Parts: sequence; C-alpha cells; structure tokens
Amino acid sequence: MGAKHVGRRDPVPGECRGACDDSLWCGEGRVVEEFVMEQPIPSYLFAFAVGELGFREVGPRTKIYSEAVPGVLDAAAREFSGTEEMIKVGEGLFGPYEWERFDLLVLPPSFPYGGMENPRMVFLTPTVIKGDATGAQVVAHELAHSWTGNLITNKTNDHFWLNEGVTTYAERRIVEAVQGKERAVLNIGIGWKLLVEDMERFKDNMEFTKLKTNQQGVDPDDVYSRVPYEKGFQFLWRIERQIGRPAFDEFLKKYIATFKFQSIDTDTFLDFLKANVPGIENHIDLKVWTEGTGIPPDAMEPASDIYTKIVSLANEFKVGRMPNEDEVADWGGQEWELYLENLPKSVEASQETRISIKKMLYKNPSLPDSSFASYRITPFDVELANAAFTMLAAPQVLGLDARYRLSESKDYEVKVAFLQLAIASRCSNYYGEVEKTLKEVGRMQYLRPLYKGLVQGAGKEEEKVFAKRVFSEACSCYHPIAQGVVQAILVKHM
Repeated sequence: MGAKHVGRRDPVPGECRGACDDSLWCGEGRVVEEFVMEQPIPSYLFAFAVGELGFREVGPRTKIYSEAVPGVLDAAAREFSGTEEMIKVGEGLFGPYEWERFDLLVLPPSFPYGGMENPRMVFLTPTVIKGDATGAQVVAHELAHSWTGNLITNKTNDHFWLNEGVTTYAERRIVEAVQGKERAVLNIGIGWKLLVEDMERFKDNMEFTKLKTNQQGVDPDDVYSRVPYEKGFQFLWRIERQIGRPAFDEFLKKYIATFKFQSIDTDTFLDFLKANVPGIENHIDLKVWTEGTGIPPDAMEPASDIYTKIVSLANEFKVGRMPNEDEVADWGGQEWELYLENLPKSVEASQETRISIKKMLYKNPSLPDSSFASYRITPFDVELANAAFTMLAAPQVLGLDARYRLSESKDYEVKVAFLQLAIASRCSNYYGEVEKTLKEVGRMQYLRPLYKGLVQGAGKEEEKVFAKRVFSEACSCYHPIAQGVVQAILVKHM
C-alpha cells in the first residue's frame, strides 16, 4: 500500500464488522496487514495493489516491486538503480523528502499511464524498463511529484499545470543533475515537439491550450494532453531565464516550504510569485501565459549541438536523405525518439511539407517558399500531396528500418514513433507489428497515436476496418479508461 507498513498480526473475531463471516475472516492462513499514512494526502493519491509480488532493494529508501518474475525484477532493479541519487538531488533542489520511503511498483502491461505518483509507492508501466537506464526519467518525474503534486496539489483540474508543469520542470532539473545537460535538452526538445502537436490537436477548441482552463462539464480524460506539462514547463523556464537560476531555485524552495500539504490554485501561485519576485509582471505577461491560448511568443525551443544536429537530420529525411551509421553511432533511445518525432507524420500537419511537395509537383523547386505559402490549399492539393508524400515516404521508411531495425526496438517510445511514420506512409508491411504492439501494451501514450493514425483522414477504409478489428480483440486487456479513450477515437473517425 502507498502508506507505512506497521505490522502483521492474526485476525480478531468481529473486527470485519459484517463484511464477511468471522469463519472466513479468521480462517486458516489469514493474516491482517496494517498500514498507516501519517502525512495528509488528497484522496486521489490513496493507492494499494494486490498480487503475488516480489521485490529487490536498490537503496536505503527504495524497493522495486513487481510480479514475482526474476527477469522483470532484475531488469527493473538495473534500470532504476540510481534512484537514491535522484532522491538526494531532489532534496538539494527542493527541500526535504517528506514521505520517508520511495518504493516503485512495476504493474502489468495494461496499466494505462507511464507512471502514477502515489506517495511512498509509485506505480509504473513495464514499458519504462528500456535496458539503458533512460527509463529512469519517468521515475524522475514521479519522484519530482513528491514535492510538486503530492506535497503541493492543484485545487481542481482547472489548475492541473500546477501539478504537471511544475513537476516537468523539477524532473528536468533532476535529470540534468544526474544524467547531464544534453540529456535534459533532448527531453525538453521532445516535449516541445509534443506541445506543438497538441496545439494543432486543439486548434478548434483553444480553451485547452491554456494553463488555467475551464473544465466544467468536461471529462478530463477527453482533453488530456501535454499542454499542462510542457506549457507549464515553458512558463517556469521563462521565469528562470528572467531572474536567473539561483534566484529561481530559492523561489521554488520557498514556494514548496510555504504551501506544503496544501491544495492551491493558479491565482495563489501568481500572487506568491509577484510577492517574492517584485516586478516580475513588468517583464513577463503572466496573464498571457496562464490564461492565453496557444504558445506565448517568449516560449523557447531548446538549443544545443546534439539537438540541432538531430533536427537537421530529420529535415534532410524530408528531402530523401537518411542518416548514415557514423552520424547515429552514439544515439540512444531519446536521440532516435527526437529524430522520429521531427519527421512528418502527415502532410496536412506541416505547411513546410506541403510547400516542398507542391514545388515538386509543379516542377519548379527554385521558386521561393513565399510564392507557395499564400497559395490557397484546395482539397485536391491535399489529396494530391498526401498521395505524393505516401509514394515518397514509403521507400524511405522501409530503407530506414532496414538499416536501423527501429520497428524491433525494445524502447516503445522509439518503436511507436516509427510505427506512426509507417502508418502515415501506408507501409502495410508494418501493420502486423502495429497489431502486436496494440495487443501487448495498454499505455495510452501509445494507443492514442497508433489508433488515431490508422483512422484519421480520408481514404483509409482498410485501415479503419483493421483498427476496429484489433480493438475488438484487444480491448478486454485494456484498462477501462484506455477503452473509453480508444472508443472515442474510433467513433469520431469511423
């Protein structure tokens, strides 16, 4: 249980208060496990798990639990062996760790989230066990919640960014300290790309591109996105750039010490910010950041040599060049994820790609982009460009996988990003791998883009039939929340 284990004892007649007969309650082999939670928590952080569990100790405050399968336990213990170092870094940045223990429970593949930050016992998807310790970044995020989310909680879901945006900032500070600045920059870059994509997703409902939202009458699962995470991160990063890291670190420590074990809203945060950073509102438009739609003009895409190189290589793929072995020799999962995320998943999502393809179609590549940028996009243009993109991309996708075996990656972030690309280019060679992936994991971060890629857009009747069949065969293994999310995608596009 996500609480302190205080003991094990024999059951006592009558204590079950009619929930069952005493003969069952006090039956042979029965024991009572007692837990206590001494710190106040919001009710959504109450958590327990039941199963045949084993564990490995990886630090003085951390055990790794999972089903009692040695292979899973050993792999998880290796992946998260640096947890104690991360806790110490977190304490240095944000103040004392208030929860005594930080245990990790690896759940079955049907778990719909990357992680859930239950105090004392974080829940994790097994897909974060990647074999190269980069899965520890999810652990860094859930650990950061120990200060921002669990210790200080958003008052309602309208202020969800106070949980997730602040935690994303804190996570990246921990990652930077433990794994280096370049690793943190890659993390920021992947997040930036996801933020841009979600802005496109909500272009017809811009309310949910705000930090401070109005979710009255809305199911939060229907509007869940990376916006509170990444726009929230960008807001804090903007403040850090304005006042400098040392001053911002002091502000964060004071913020956490002031509001710990409380639930607050956006206005409370802003009032505290203005009181402790006098004049900040004269340099940063706080209302635009928290109540405005879209990405504020003073948000910033990250910059570093490795980030620039990867994005440049992704742009070259669009004109037919894939990276050679020397260029990717030292790439890990995150580098590949950033590369794949920057490849076009559809023509319609990218004006740049439309222009490039129209130049090719009109056989005049020397014309400046401005000649095309103002050109009205007709339905015929979109259909023609999509067809051209598919014909161009499919051989490239096949060639990329033949060289680097991305469809076989053990890192699901890499594998799913590649499969999205394969779906967009109508590479049916990979639909078997798509089906296998949709049937072996239930993490919504993977289900959403794969199902959406299959059914979104015109002329996808075969893909829609395929998606509907796979869902009918796999849905019983999905968590109910994931079932509802996928059903909504299918209903919308069928």
